[in-house]
Amino acid sequence: MGMTATEHMKKMGMKNQTLIDLVISLWSFYMALPPSKVESIDAFKGMGLSMKGVYYIKERGNAMALLLAEAIRKNGGEIRTKSTVSEILLDENGASKGVRLENG
Repeated sequence: MGMTATEHMKKMGMKNQTLIDLVISLWSFYMALPPSKVESIDAFKGMGLSMKGVYYIKERGNAMALLLAEAIRKNGGEIRTKSTVSEILLDENGASKGVRLENG
């Protein structure tokens, strides 16, 4: 992993952690990572893109998740929430094919 955006901003002299988190929070949200884990290249690339215009899903923000859930169920998959995964199951090629839950 390269330098995180937090490390990079501190190296550039920014000392206020709240401000650092605010500046990179939008991109950490999209990447599902805390600001301290977002690599500089990803955060700054995202900031540059936003200067040209920000893209978002119209209407429902969860539309993509709903479509993914529909495709999973349509193909025989099951979605469980609030479940702890104990193991990721792999096929003979090393691709994931399922998970084993802590409770069976």
